[in-house]
Amino acid sequence: MTGASRQRHWMPLLQSSLILLLATPQSASAEQPPRLPERVNEPYAGDWQVLQATKACQRNDEDIKPAAAISGVESPLRCMQICERRWGCLAVDYYAKTKYCNIYRNVCSNPAAEHDGASSYRLKLPTSWEVLSTTAACATAKHVHEQRGVQYSSACKDLCERRSGCLAVDFYRSLGLCRLFTEACASPQIRRDGSESYAIRRSVAWAQTKVGKGCESNEDRVQILDKQSQKDGGAGACKSWCANKEKCRGVDYYEKTGWCMLYEHACVRPKAAHDGVSSWHVVREGMEQPTSAPTSGLLRREKEVMQKFGADRADIWSAIDSKKACQQNDEGIKHFSEIQGNGGDFGLTECQQMCENHGKCTAVDWYRGTQYCMLYEDACENAHAGHDGASSYRIVRSDLLRSATVIDQKHREMLQWREHMMDRLKALDERGAGFVNVPDFSQVIQSSKNRNVTEDDMEGIIGEIAINENSLVNYEDALGLVQGVIWS
Repeated sequence: MTGASRQRHWMPLLQSSLILLLATPQSASAEQPPRLPERVNEPYAGDWQVLQATKACQRNDEDIKPAAAISGVESPLRCMQICERRWGCLAVDYYAKTKYCNIYRNVCSNPAAEHDGASSYRLKLPTSWEVLSTTAACATAKHVHEQRGVQYSSACKDLCERRSGCLAVDFYRSLGLCRLFTEACASPQIRRDGSESYAIRRSVAWAQTKVGKGCESNEDRVQILDKQSQKDGGAGACKSWCANKEKCRGVDYYEKTGWCMLYEHACVRPKAAHDGVSSWHVVREGMEQPTSAPTSGLLRREKEVMQKFGADRADIWSAIDSKKACQQNDEGIKHFSEIQGNGGDFGLTECQQMCENHGKCTAVDWYRGTQYCMLYEDACENAHAGHDGASSYRIVRSDLLRSATVIDQKHREMLQWREHMMDRLKALDERGAGFVNVPDFSQVIQSSKNRNVTEDDMEGIIGEIAINENSLVNYEDALGLVQGVIWS
């Protein structure tokens, strides 16, 4: 074979190899998940996770529908920011080719839409769980959703975190059944099928609305959410009942009759004055700004504007427009409540307080000339109403801030460790009776990736725990001892 013929022979192979080499990195990169955008100067930016790099929730097998669809959105970051401005939004789809953004109040598990450069993202809320019972379920209220085929309590909790408004779960381990609730019970009683119950710890701080006045009658159009007698438990039991309800933001307690009134939206101007009533409201999450939050960026502006109009609120407030209101906007956003002031005792501060007292409120319009206050679940981006001294303001969503100021990192790690240990021990508990043998218990604890437990530690722990006649230990009680040793 001559040199020319050898060259003709190898050239097609060389070209094919080059094409393959060039094509391989490109196809591999297409499989890589999109990188989450870096959030600079946004102290209250949400914690986002990629659901699917190439699929969207617009098609799914859980009957989850978008709450809204917005066109002309230039990037996944803008889609996420739109979600963060809307109460209850937990997930988004983004279509790179059409610039469409779908927002969701429930997160799908298996995105299936693949057209137009689809991708999907989930907003992970700051959440901490508490154990109500490892042997009983609540089942005291109507569940809002149930799912079968759930293997672990951790998966059941994740389902709750994926649904807007979910506050508690019942998990039936033997059935693989998970039920979601918007209200947590105080004393779980249903003991069957390996029942367990858990609730999201709602970090509630209370402030007195008015001594001697209740919101049952008020000037703010606030309606009662629920009521019951709490004569034995007093005002403390009344507040605890409220804290176990996802929607509750305020209470009245009548000292003479023991009646407890709950409110989704705590009033600012209570008028009821009978039977020794007093009123309280839940302090808006995040009202004390974290010391680590930067003073520039998303919330840097508007302090002078806020002070100019008489407001003295925390830095989780920022101005949308100092001269225009969201009552007119091109985004289809409507207010859900409006309040009329009645003179000098109602200003922008009171308008913002009305919003802070409502868990769903994310924005207000304030009309200085007419003392009109309008509340919104969704904050508009471009306000257009310019009459009567209009201005508009937005507040960081309360659910983006819940728990963050009171649950430190060590406590969060401990809760995750305990949950992981319980799941492993329950998997070894074939009868679901709450007992495992000592060697299995020791092996699970010593194999923990979170904390190192020495042989001496285990000897001391085994010496303290009760072992029954079948050489079995109650692993929930024993785990409490271990927790005290390694997390103290």
